Amino acid sequence: SVRFIVMDCSAKPPAVGNIISYSGTYSTTGGISGCPGAPIGFSVDLKSTPGSVLVASDNKMLLPGTSSVTYSNQNTDSIRAVFNWTPPASLAAKTGIYYLSLNVKDSSCNSLMPMIVNSAIVIPITIWGKPVALNDTTICQGKSATLVGKGGGNYTWSQISGTPGSLSCTSCPTTLATPNIISVYKLTSGSSAFCGNNLDTVTVILTNPVTPGVNIIANPGTTITPGTNVTFNAYTSNCTTPYFTWKKNGTVIATGAPTYSSNTLVTGDIISCEIVCTDECITSANATGSVTMTVNNVGISNIETSNNIAIVPNPNNGKFTLVMNDKSLTGRIDITNMLGQIIYIGNTTQPEIDLHNTPQGMYMLRVYQGETTYSIRFTVDK
Repeated sequence: SVRFIVMDCSAKPPAVGNIISYSGTYSTTGGISGCPGAPIGFSVDLKSTPGSVLVASDNKMLLPGTSSVTYSNQNTDSIRAVFNWTPPASLAAKTGIYYLSLNVKDSSCNSLMPMIVNSAIVIPITIWGKPVALNDTTICQGKSATLVGKGGGNYTWSQISGTPGSLSCTSCPTTLATPNIISVYKLTSGSSAFCGNNLDTVTVILTNPVTPGVNIIANPGTTITPGTNVTFNAYTSNCTTPYFTWKKNGTVIATGAPTYSSNTLVTGDIISCEIVCTDECITSANATGSVTMTVNNVGISNIETSNNIAIVPNPNNGKFTLVMNDKSLTGRIDITNMLGQIIYIGNTTQPEIDLHNTPQGMYMLRVYQGETTYSIRFTVDK
């Protein structure tokens, strides 16, 4: 058999809590508020109907920093809880709401078996962080900067120096600043005025628009011989975010990189580089630089030989000796084929030359001494 007992506990309502006093640094405007690094405290009376047996506990361990709750008159119908908390200074980085929960049990309803009545009293506590005005910035003349307030509430923007009336809103969390000279603005958090450290500043610097440019340098130069590999480098000015497009005689040949190379150039080829600049403070987003190439078809037939140097033997099988008839003649050596392509580079200090892998044909050897060039033809015959 099962017996049910209906108990009348309507005379034992859950306990209620009333805050009766405060201590430390606090505000009660719009609820309880505190400040990072500053102690806050209050006392709460937990009451129920006469004859109740109240037992209180809490969740203080969930609060950051150091906190405590002490109780007096446990196991009566009226308990006093004294709460003390020092929110850590690290909470200054942001505003947050924290909750103190006081849990009350009334175990006085004892008829034929015990009955426990529970109550939970939740007290929200707002910890106001230090207000932060974002961000110090540089803008182009005639542009606007977005200023953002964080870490506080009930904001007021004001101007310390610069262009009067240059803010779009003085009571908004976010505002637009459109100064025409360097300006400094102040952000004040009215909600955390009781904390003392409730303001921040932000500076807006102006700069004049600049014109992007691009200059092309060809290495080894813009005057070359056929088959020479030329590397073109694009050097930009007044642009930090360029995108490169290379063209040869108006036709796109490469994109993206600041360099381009070619060994198939002819006289009259125009190598250009166009940049698109995405910087904000510029007069134009586009700029172009170009160079015009000259390719000298230097053949052996139009080079005069010199009596100051000789090649022994000539013709040869690719191995020969350079003889200096003028013993004072020293300098760099190069050898070119019939197309004017350089196939060897050396120095007069190494007169024994080995070109045994060179095809048969006629070649030109040059000796460079200062601004004077000496040359001689020779034949490789295998």
